[in-house]
Amino acid sequence: MQHPRKHRRRRAALAAAVATTALAAAGLTTLNGTGIAEAATARQVEALDRGVVSVHTADGNLVSWRWLGTDPDNVSFNVYRAGTKVNPAPITGSTNYFHSGAPEQADYTVRAVVGGVEQGDSVHAVQFRTGYKDVPISAPAGGTTPDGVAYTYEANDASVGDLDGDGALDIVLKWQPTNAKDNSQSGYTGNTIVDGIRLDGTRLWRIDLGRNIRSGAHYTQFQVYD
Repeated sequence: MQHPRKHRRRRAALAAAVATTALAAAGLTTLNGTGIAEAATARQVEALDRGVVSVHTADGNLVSWRWLGTDPDNVSFNVYRAGTKVNPAPITGSTNYFHSGAPEQADYTVRAVVGGVEQGDSVHAVQFRTGYKDVPISAPAGGTTPDGVAYTYEANDASVGDLDGDGALDIVLKWQPTNAKDNSQSGYTGNTIVDGIRLDGTRLWRIDLGRNIRSGAHYTQFQVYD
């Protein structure tokens, strides 16, 4: 008679082998020469643009951009203002350039250089003319709870993601009512509301989570990924 532990070990080994084979077939793992499963090398990345920004200071503009997940390790960059290159040599090892003496309204694009070949223009830079950017937002209308308490709305947590597929990051903003409550507190709250907003303030959508979702610091945490 065989020991039950040996049966359990065999069943566990068989289950592990089946799981590994299934993952390999799905492309989520690869098998090396020793039969050991390794993670697949392909990466899932967001389809984002360069995200170029220009931040004005008293001495000029700091131009910054995104190093894409699909860029090779040896990529370099050129910065253009209104079609004229402003950096003396391709920029390597960083994704920013300070353009000394440039005015706040200067218009910039960035071109990647891959294998010595300059690529096309990026999107035009978002300008932070005063060192920051105001994004106009519109608060939802307030209300009154069933027990007669009036409330308004305040901007609360936010996250970012490309909501409309144009390659630019948008804002997901949670509106919290002024009568939001902690877990330890009883009573009614107003509804939690979530907006999708472009950086120019255009509201893409507004979702009211309804009265069954309580409003407070311990509810409705969220992350955004496209």
